[in-house]
Amino acid sequence: MKQTLPLLLGLFLCCGSPEFSETPLSFALCPAVSEPLAGYREMPVYGARESLFCRDSVLLDNRAVASASSEQVQGKPAVRVYLTPEGRELFARITEEYTGKRLGMIVDGTLLSAPLVRATISEGQLLIMGAVTAAEAERIARGIAGG
Repeated sequence: MKQTLPLLLGLFLCCGSPEFSETPLSFALCPAVSEPLAGYREMPVYGARESLFCRDSVLLDNRAVASASSEQVQGKPAVRVYLTPEGRELFARITEEYTGKRLGMIVDGTLLSAPLVRATISEGQLLIMGAVTAAEAERIARGIAGG
């Protein structure tokens, strides 16, 4: 069955939120693992009691973003990120290569989540779930799109 849902990149924010400035915000996807490896740096997962290790090299960044918007998904604030045509192709290749592995999602230097990639995603969209408030989701969407 073809995967039709975009990658859900949950924001595990429970105790307030990072001080995301207004636009632009940096946005990056990087490989993430639970054990230290050469070329990876330890980063706490925001709002969670765990740290992960993210590779220093970035797989996808703001240059791949066409636009972003805030919305409600299952009654919770979320950010939908739309990729450029080149970003869509790159993201499909990344998710194909990293199926069964985690990708760290970093906004403005904060590791927000590192979901497990379950299948190749070719829709060219990312869905960031769990922002504390609708206003925070709006700031993140504006920041990612403007970065």
